Amino acid sequence: MTTELDRNQILVSTAWLAENLEAPGIRIIDCRFYFDRDGREEYNKGHIPGALHVDHSKQLTDPNHEVDSMIPPPEQVEAVMQSLGISNDTTIIGYDDEGGHFASRIWLILARYGAESQLKIVDGGWTKWVQEGHPVTTDVPDVAPGTFSLAGRNPNPEVVPTRWHCPPES
Repeated sequence: MTTELDRNQILVSTAWLAENLEAPGIRIIDCRFYFDRDGREEYNKGHIPGALHVDHSKQLTDPNHEVDSMIPPPEQVEAVMQSLGISNDTTIIGYDDEGGHFASRIWLILARYGAESQLKIVDGGWTKWVQEGHPVTTDVPDVAPGTFSLAGRNPNPEVVPTRWHCPPES
């Protein structure tokens, strides 16, 4: 199955995000991930104001699947989204510093369960945000749990990621 996507339905500009940092109904998630260190370390050094860090490799993979990094069951996705203060009416803004590589992993997970329209990815991500001189903080926001639910969505079971795993060095 081939699906065409309109980049304007998925991406937001850094200028748009800067103008909407404090808009109600938006939750920003820092999706920075590295194979050689914890992405939370970079988050702690600085992130977009209002952002919470999510580590897809620990929080959004199926721990019971024999293949590494497979999409987690819906209950796990709901629990993580809720812990990030996300509800069904929240617009999620994701970013990373790898050209959207890891933020798009979150999009893929949400697409599997029919919730992809809630996530937008920052075009140019963290790198462009910093280069343009937008605000950066080390403050970690305190958010109330959200009420995110996948019930009643139109799941896309054909959305299946390829293996997301670095082979061990020999």
